Amino acid sequence: TELVRRIKRYQIANSSCLLVKYIKDDRYSSEEVSTHDRHTCPAVATANLYSLSATAKKYEVIGIDEGQFFPDCVKFCEEMAN
Repeated sequence: TELVRRIKRYQIANSSCLLVKYIKDDRYSSEEVSTHDRHTCPAVATANLYSLSATAKKYEVIGIDEGQFFPDCVKFCEEMAN
């Protein structure tokens, strides 16, 4: 819920946002991140964050849902932040 709230806040401020979700998490949707009370936000699904490196560099804000499922999460985040 907090991730969706923050992404929507950045979108309202006209920041370009990329929301990423784990590809095997398709409980509510394969193309959106959803809160438990069904607030949704469009997302890109992947199993490996580095597969989105070229795309991610085009965005100002990157949100990662369920980061613990991505083995490359820490390294990817550090690289994107720098």
